[in-house]
Amino acid sequence: MALTDRTIKNAKLPKGKKRFKLSDRDGLYLLVLKSGKYFRYDYRHDGKRKTASFGVYPSMSLKDAREANAEAHRLLYQGIDPNQHKQAKKNQAKKEADAIQEATLADALTFEVVALEWHAIKLQSWTAKHAKTVKSRLLMYVFPLVGAVPVANLTRQQLADVIKAIIDRSLIETAKRMTQIIRQVLEYACDSGFIDAVPMGNMKRIIPETVAKEMPAILEPKRMGELLRTMHAYEGTYTVEMALKLLPYLFVRSTEFRLAKWENIDLEACLWTIPAADRKQKKFAKENPENVHLVPLASQAVDILSKLQPLTGRGLYVFPIAKAKEGIMSENTINKALHKMGFKGEMVGHGFRAMFRTCMIEQGFNEKVLELQMAHVEKNKTIKVYDRAEFIEDRIKAMQHWANYLDALRDGAKVIPIGKRA
Repeated sequence: MALTDRTIKNAKLPKGKKRFKLSDRDGLYLLVLKSGKYFRYDYRHDGKRKTASFGVYPSMSLKDAREANAEAHRLLYQGIDPNQHKQAKKNQAKKEADAIQEATLADALTFEVVALEWHAIKLQSWTAKHAKTVKSRLLMYVFPLVGAVPVANLTRQQLADVIKAIIDRSLIETAKRMTQIIRQVLEYACDSGFIDAVPMGNMKRIIPETVAKEMPAILEPKRMGELLRTMHAYEGTYTVEMALKLLPYLFVRSTEFRLAKWENIDLEACLWTIPAADRKQKKFAKENPENVHLVPLASQAVDILSKLQPLTGRGLYVFPIAKAKEGIMSENTINKALHKMGFKGEMVGHGFRAMFRTCMIEQGFNEKVLELQMAHVEKNKTIKVYDRAEFIEDRIKAMQHWANYLDALRDGAKVIPIGKRA
């Protein structure tokens, strides 16, 4: 006798481990257990007895159970196991759901999301100032154009358009820097499994070549003397006054000068050892951490540092500035002072390097010795890294000669014209 909805509804659930069946037509039956009422169908496939489970009453109605049972019969007639067919459908549904989820995730992984994730990781090794600069450039130049694009969908042309837009603003150096930043973000995305390859070339063909601008530098002896006298008479904070007096004797790069640490200065040995980490060429320093730069200190430089040490010697830096964001002298402090003294457009702090090289070559000093003292790194990687102490005796003599020469110019002594070799 076929089942009815009333029969099923009135069937009382057994107590304990008892169970019973209520048969319907075509092999369908209702298995009544303590836990509920289940529609089942027993069948044989490949000589094995199996049971198909269709659902639980009342979530599954009798009508739906009969349709599921009829489908099982059709599958068996075609030689298909209903249970295996049901599992295959589940697997396919899961696969499709996973694909949808993966696509949704890929859409959510926009260039902006990935770039900010990369930026957050870099914060651990960057200075606050550099991190702020990188983020502001991303916000200004990149995100408005491709920030909302899924990183997996980015094309080389889209990235080239970003760089071209920066070039259109005549910001060539910024375009070069943003090319590097974008590439680093995409390499991070590649390493993280978000993309398979970096869709970006070197962009050299679309970035115009720039002609390096020479730093303003005074090279005429009479004017050099006027500059030095003005610098010695400058009135400002004691730290800045001493920095202005010391820089001409050392002519190191601005970053190296600002980051000068007392722990690296030996006044007795008359030597300043600049570690690779504090030098300008970060990539070179990373590859050659042992390659420090030695700066012999002329007696004039030792005298200035000896006067400054009682004031700043208890701290880390030689030139600390309490009001500065990073606690050290700003990169513009020296240049602003020179502008204030009337040398704007004529001299900058970096100009003392050109002054030293030009004057010392004209006075007959060995160019290789001068290049070593200026810490110029060969771009040709096949050339060996200079030994940090190479030509050190010649460099010591050159540094003292240079200091004496500057003093003579400052004091108004008769100086041999630059055009005549010593």
